[in-house]
Parts: sequence; structure tokens; C-alpha cells
Amino acid sequence: RFKHRSFELLCSARRGMPAFMLQAILLGVAFRWAASSKVSDGQNCDQFPCPPGFALRSNASGIPCETDNCEDDDYSTCCASAGTCATLQCPSGGILRESADQIHCASWQCEDADIPTCCAPGGPTIQVGHLIRHGHPRHSDTGEPMCNVEGQEAAVRCCGLDGQKVRMTYGCNTSKTFSEATSICESSGYRLCTNEEILRCKTCGTGCGFD
Repeated sequence: RFKHRSFELLCSARRGMPAFMLQAILLGVAFRWAASSKVSDGQNCDQFPCPPGFALRSNASGIPCETDNCEDDDYSTCCASAGTCATLQCPSGGILRESADQIHCASWQCEDADIPTCCAPGGPTIQVGHLIRHGHPRHSDTGEPMCNVEGQEAAVRCCGLDGQKVRMTYGCNTSKTFSEATSICESSGYRLCTNEEILRCKTCGTGCGFD
């Protein structure tokens, strides 16, 4: 670009432009070229310190600053509004802090690293367990199925690997935990029945009086 522009100016000089004017214009072209090259060689936004309430854009490493050293004027180019805690889901046992919609996360999208900032103790504790119900779905005291929290005990009923009904040749096992029941069924080539299989009576009348 610089050489091309110089050639045009030289052609103009041959048409009568004074030499001192040509030199001045050439110096101006060279200065503009050097200034434009600094923009492309400057820092990217990933080095920019965003002001409070703002966070670097997700593609900040690929956004060049408009100034040489990523100065304050670049914040609108490099930064976006940070996410607020109201968008974060606290884990079990935690609850969002008051005014969560006014507390900013460290990035434009709240992540797990923001949990200590956004969440406080005191939320509901969620226990994960396994479904248990009576062996015969039409039994008079069947009632609603229950969630068996890990460590609680129940009787064991197994189904075939393809969901077929099987007799209780694996023994009458009562008061077993989920992991113990799983081992009993698998050691005999079976598996625990699903809720749908129990509802289809795959465990009905298979022995041990466990209906």
C-alpha cells in the first residue's frame, strides 16, 4: 500500500509538484501507515480489566482493543454486562442470597465458581434414593410408591434381563439395602425390576409371600 501510494505521488511530482511538498506528503503517508499497523499489533481484550458489573466477552481473546494498550475507552468493546446471581441454581442445601438479581457473577454467565458469591446455607436438602413399592400393584395396602434413601432396607424381587417374570430361586431376601439387592439379583443372572415391570405384575406370585 505504501509503495503504491508513493508511486502515485511521484507521478504527480513529475507534473510539477515541488520536491518539498512531495517529501512532506510521503512522511504523512508513512506516519499513517505506521499508526495503522500499531492497531493490528496491539493487545487483545483478554488483558482488559472490566469495571464492576461487567465481565469480559466470551470471545475476548479474539477481539483487538481500539487503543494500543487496552485503555479505559475500550471497555465497551471488550466487556459485556456480567450475569447476576438470579440466573444461578444453588446446589442442595443452599439458597440464593437476598437481592440476588443485584449481585454480579465473575463472568457474563454465572458458573459453578460463582456459587460461594451467590448462594448461602439454608436451602432444602435433596436426598437421592430409589423407588420401592409392594410386589403386587393391586394389593389392598399397596399405597403410593416410596423413595428409599440409600441405606434403608426392603425385600428383594428380581426380574430377568429382558424384563421377564422369574421365580425366587435366588432366595427369600428381606431387609436388604439397594446395593445388596442389586448384588443378589446380578449374582443369579437377573436384575432389579423397574417400576413399569412391577406395575405389569412381573413380580406377582413369584414366591416368598412378598406380594
